[in-house]
Amino acid sequence: MDHPQFARQFLPILTATCNSEDAYVRGVSSEALGKIATADPDLAIQCLNPLLVSCKDKDAYVRRDAIMALIDVSMTDPQLTLQCFPILLRTCGDEDTYVRQFVYEALMEVSMDDSQPATQYLPILIAACEDANPNVRQTACEIIDKVAMTDPKLTAQYLPTLIAACKDTDFYVRQDAKKVLCEVCTDDPQCALRCLQG
Repeated sequence: MDHPQFARQFLPILTATCNSEDAYVRGVSSEALGKIATADPDLAIQCLNPLLVSCKDKDAYVRRDAIMALIDVSMTDPQLTLQCFPILLRTCGDEDTYVRQFVYEALMEVSMDDSQPATQYLPILIAACEDANPNVRQTACEIIDKVAMTDPKLTAQYLPTLIAACKDTDFYVRQDAKKVLCEVCTDDPQCALRCLQG
Protein backbone atom coordinates (compact mmCIF):
# COMPACT_ATOMS: atom_id res chain seq x y z
CA MET A 1 0.00 0.00 0.00
CA ASP A 2 2.83 2.36 -0.92
CA HIS A 3 0.92 4.26 -3.59
CA PRO A 4 -1.57 6.92 -2.38
CA GLN A 5 -3.86 6.41 -5.37
CA PHE A 6 -4.35 2.76 -4.41
CA ALA A 7 -4.83 3.72 -0.78
CA ARG A 8 -7.78 5.94 -1.67
CA GLN A 9 -9.25 3.21 -3.83
CA PHE A 10 -9.11 0.52 -1.15
CA LEU A 11 -10.07 2.60 1.89
CA PRO A 12 -13.88 2.13 1.56
CA ILE A 13 -13.43 -1.61 1.00
CA LEU A 14 -11.19 -2.06 4.02
CA THR A 15 -13.45 0.04 6.22
CA ALA A 16 -16.31 -2.29 5.30
CA THR A 17 -14.32 -5.50 5.79
CA CYS A 18 -13.43 -4.40 9.33
CA ASN A 19 -16.98 -5.55 10.05
CA SER A 20 -16.56 -8.95 8.39
CA GLU A 21 -17.84 -12.05 10.21
CA ASP A 22 -14.38 -13.57 9.66
CA ALA A 23 -11.94 -12.53 12.39
CA TYR A 24 -8.96 -13.08 10.08
CA VAL A 25 -10.43 -10.67 7.53
CA ARG A 26 -11.10 -8.09 10.26
CA GLY A 27 -7.52 -8.34 11.49
CA VAL A 28 -5.96 -8.05 8.04
CA SER A 29 -8.24 -5.10 7.29
CA SER A 30 -7.08 -3.31 10.43
CA GLU A 31 -3.46 -3.91 9.52
CA ALA A 32 -4.05 -2.57 6.02
CA LEU A 33 -5.69 0.59 7.36
CA GLY A 34 -2.48 1.34 9.23
CA LYS A 35 -0.54 0.99 5.99
CA ILE A 36 -2.99 3.29 4.21
CA ALA A 37 -2.49 5.96 6.88
CA THR A 38 1.26 5.71 6.35
CA ALA A 39 0.98 5.86 2.56
CA ASP A 40 -1.36 8.85 2.58
CA PRO A 41 -1.49 10.81 5.87
CA ASP A 42 -4.45 12.79 4.51
CA LEU A 43 -6.50 9.60 4.84
CA ALA A 44 -5.38 8.83 8.39
CA ILE A 45 -8.40 10.44 10.02
CA GLN A 46 -10.68 8.19 7.95
CA CYS A 47 -8.73 5.13 9.11
CA LEU A 48 -9.03 6.08 12.76
CA ASN A 49 -12.69 5.35 13.51
CA PRO A 50 -12.82 1.76 12.19
CA LEU A 51 -9.60 1.02 14.09
CA LEU A 52 -11.04 2.37 17.32
CA VAL A 53 -13.96 -0.03 16.88
CA SER A 54 -11.56 -2.89 16.15
CA CYS A 55 -9.71 -2.19 19.40
CA LYS A 56 -12.84 -3.51 21.12
CA ASP A 57 -13.24 -6.56 18.86
CA LYS A 58 -14.19 -9.83 20.56
CA ASP A 59 -11.20 -11.53 18.93
CA ALA A 60 -7.84 -10.86 20.60
CA TYR A 61 -5.91 -11.20 17.33
CA VAL A 62 -8.02 -8.47 15.76
CA ARG A 63 -7.42 -6.22 18.75
CA ARG A 64 -3.69 -6.80 18.44
CA ASP A 65 -3.71 -5.82 14.75
CA ALA A 66 -5.81 -2.75 15.50
CA ILE A 67 -3.44 -1.55 18.22
CA MET A 68 -0.43 -1.86 15.94
CA ALA A 69 -2.28 -0.03 13.17
CA LEU A 70 -3.14 2.76 15.60
CA ILE A 71 0.58 3.41 15.99
CA ASP A 72 0.82 4.06 12.24
CA VAL A 73 -2.20 6.35 12.33
CA SER A 74 -1.02 8.30 15.36
CA MET A 75 2.36 8.99 13.77
CA THR A 76 0.82 10.83 10.83
CA ASP A 77 -0.59 13.80 12.76
CA PRO A 78 -0.09 15.14 16.32
CA GLN A 79 -3.83 15.74 16.59
CA LEU A 80 -4.51 12.08 15.88
CA THR A 81 -2.01 11.18 18.58
CA LEU A 82 -4.21 13.08 21.03
CA GLN A 83 -7.20 11.02 19.92
CA CYS A 84 -5.36 7.68 20.06
CA PHE A 85 -3.81 8.20 23.47
CA PRO A 86 -6.97 7.82 25.62
CA ILE A 87 -7.99 4.75 23.63
CA LEU A 88 -4.63 3.12 24.29
CA LEU A 89 -4.91 3.87 27.98
CA ARG A 90 -8.33 2.23 28.17
CA THR A 91 -6.98 -0.88 26.45
CA CYS A 92 -4.15 -1.33 28.97
CA GLY A 93 -6.37 -3.65 31.01
CA ASP A 94 -7.19 -5.99 28.12
CA GLU A 95 -7.61 -9.63 29.15
CA ASP A 96 -5.19 -10.78 26.43
CA THR A 97 -1.56 -10.62 27.52
CA TYR A 98 -0.28 -9.82 24.02
CA VAL A 99 -2.83 -7.06 23.49
CA ARG A 100 -1.54 -5.47 26.70
CA GLN A 101 2.02 -5.89 25.47
CA PHE A 102 1.22 -4.24 22.15
CA VAL A 103 -0.61 -1.41 23.92
CA TYR A 104 2.42 -0.56 26.01
CA GLU A 105 4.68 -0.83 22.99
CA ALA A 106 2.31 1.57 21.24
CA LEU A 107 2.47 3.96 24.18
CA MET A 108 6.24 3.92 23.81
CA GLU A 109 5.82 5.11 20.23
CA VAL A 110 3.13 7.70 20.89
CA SER A 111 4.59 11.04 21.88
CA MET A 112 3.92 12.00 25.50
CA ASP A 113 4.26 15.74 25.37
CA ASP A 114 2.82 18.49 27.58
CA SER A 115 -0.64 17.81 26.18
CA GLN A 116 -0.63 14.43 27.94
CA PRO A 117 -0.21 15.08 31.69
CA ALA A 118 1.78 12.27 33.24
CA THR A 119 -0.74 12.08 36.07
CA GLN A 120 -3.18 10.53 33.54
CA TYR A 121 -1.14 7.44 32.88
CA LEU A 122 1.36 7.07 35.72
CA PRO A 123 -0.98 4.93 37.91
CA ILE A 124 -1.53 2.63 34.92
CA LEU A 125 2.22 2.31 34.39
CA ILE A 126 2.81 1.55 38.05
CA ALA A 127 0.20 -1.22 37.90
CA ALA A 128 1.77 -2.55 34.69
CA CYS A 129 5.05 -3.11 36.51
CA GLU A 130 3.28 -6.03 38.21
CA ASP A 131 1.74 -7.46 35.04
CA ALA A 132 2.03 -11.22 34.49
CA ASN A 133 3.73 -10.59 31.13
CA PRO A 134 7.42 -9.64 31.63
CA ASN A 135 7.42 -7.75 28.32
CA VAL A 136 4.67 -5.52 29.68
CA ARG A 137 6.62 -4.96 32.89
CA GLN A 138 9.76 -4.10 30.96
CA THR A 139 8.01 -1.68 28.63
CA ALA A 140 6.25 -0.02 31.58
CA CYS A 141 9.66 0.67 33.15
CA GLU A 142 10.84 2.18 29.87
CA ILE A 143 7.80 4.47 29.67
CA ILE A 144 8.30 5.53 33.28
CA ASP A 145 11.74 6.65 32.12
CA LYS A 146 10.02 9.01 29.67
CA VAL A 147 7.72 10.24 32.43
CA ALA A 148 10.73 10.90 34.65
CA MET A 149 12.25 13.10 31.99
CA THR A 150 9.08 15.13 31.45
CA ASP A 151 7.97 15.65 35.06
CA PRO A 152 10.60 15.10 37.80
CA LYS A 153 8.05 16.11 40.46
CA LEU A 154 6.38 12.71 40.08
CA THR A 155 9.48 10.79 41.17
CA ALA A 156 8.13 10.01 44.64
CA GLN A 157 5.11 8.25 43.10
CA TYR A 158 6.97 5.73 40.98
CA LEU A 159 10.23 5.33 42.91
CA PRO A 160 8.99 2.46 45.16
CA THR A 161 7.74 0.62 42.07
CA LEU A 162 11.09 0.88 40.33
CA ILE A 163 12.96 -0.23 43.45
CA ALA A 164 10.69 -3.29 43.64
CA ALA A 165 11.21 -3.95 39.91
CA CYS A 166 14.96 -4.20 40.54
CA LYS A 167 14.16 -7.56 42.17
CA ASP A 168 11.87 -8.76 39.38
CA THR A 169 12.14 -12.41 38.34
CA ASP A 170 12.91 -11.32 34.77
CA PHE A 171 16.48 -10.20 34.00
CA TYR A 172 15.47 -7.57 31.43
CA VAL A 173 12.88 -6.00 33.74
CA ARG A 174 15.51 -5.74 36.47
CA GLN A 175 18.00 -4.28 34.01
CA ASP A 176 15.61 -1.59 32.76
CA ALA A 177 14.40 -0.73 36.26
CA LYS A 178 17.98 -0.19 37.44
CA LYS A 179 18.74 1.92 34.38
CA VAL A 180 15.77 4.21 35.02
CA LEU A 181 16.57 4.44 38.74
CA CYS A 182 20.15 5.45 38.05
CA GLU A 183 18.90 8.20 35.73
CA VAL A 184 16.36 9.64 38.17
CA CYS A 185 18.61 9.31 41.24
CA THR A 186 21.56 11.33 39.98
CA ASP A 187 20.96 14.04 42.60
CA ASP A 188 20.16 11.65 45.45
CA PRO A 189 23.14 9.54 46.62
CA GLN A 190 21.03 7.33 48.91
CA CYS A 191 18.58 6.62 46.12
CA ALA A 192 21.47 5.76 43.79
CA LEU A 193 22.88 3.39 46.42
CA ARG A 194 19.57 1.57 46.66
CA CYS A 195 19.58 1.35 42.89
CA LEU A 196 23.01 -0.27 42.78
CA GLN A 197 22.16 -2.63 45.63
CA GLY A 198 18.87 -3.64 43.99
